[in-house]
Amino acid sequence: MMTTIRLAAEQDEIEDLIQLATKTKDFEGASEPSTLSSSRALNAGLTAEDIKTAIEITTVAFKAGAALLIFLKALRDYLHTRRKTVGVSDPATGKPLGKIDANTSDKDIETMLES
Repeated sequence: MMTTIRLAAEQDEIEDLIQLATKTKDFEGASEPSTLSSSRALNAGLTAEDIKTAIEITTVAFKAGAALLIFLKALRDYLHTRRKTVGVSDPATGKPLGKIDANTSDKDIETMLES
C-alpha cells in the first residue's frame, strides 16, 4: 500500500526535500513541484509569517507508512539547520496535517500521520 504526503515549502528548498525523500528506504516517487497559490498555502497550514517567498508544493510517495514516518523525522532534522517551516497536508483531501520545523517532536509527527 502506497502512502503519500503533500509538502509545501519555499521554492529554494523543495528540490532538497525531494532529494531527502529519494534517500529514504521505500521511496516510491515525487510529483513535479508546482507553484502554490495563497489560498492553497493557507489550506496547507502555513501562516502569513511562513510565506515570505515563493512557495511550491510536491507530493512524495512511499511504499509503507513506516517509511513516511522515517522521512518526516529526517525532514525535521534537515530543517534544524535551515530555520524553515514545511507545511504538511493530505494530498487527497488537501486537509492540513500540520507544520514541521526544527522543534517538531516525534509525537507531533506521529499525530500528523494519524489524522
